[in-house]
Amino acid sequence: MSKTFDQGKDDVAKLCRYFATNQQGFRAPGVKEAHVRQSLIDPFFEALGWDVRNAAMNAPHYREVIPEDSLEIEGQQKAPDYTFRVGTQPKFFAEAKKCGVNI
Repeated sequence: MSKTFDQGKDDVAKLCRYFATNQQGFRAPGVKEAHVRQSLIDPFFEALGWDVRNAAMNAPHYREVIPEDSLEIEGQQKAPDYTFRVGTQPKFFAEAKKCGVNI
């Protein structure tokens, strides 16, 4: 089921409030990137309408979002945290970082 723009906007606002309320915990030493991805980043992309968990049960080669995809870049293997695709074509990549990382 796809979300309306307003539903996605409300979901993003809820995530922002959740982070603001729990910011100290998310920034604490020892918090893993995987926890941040599960609690904040995956729900953020889902609020934007991406099927991060493959709820539609698409065949692997038609998934919208590929976590930890393996790519060759300049002769080296890389694994971006997220590969976002339309059909089978990659459209953009995203790297996740835990909240305490200064980027």
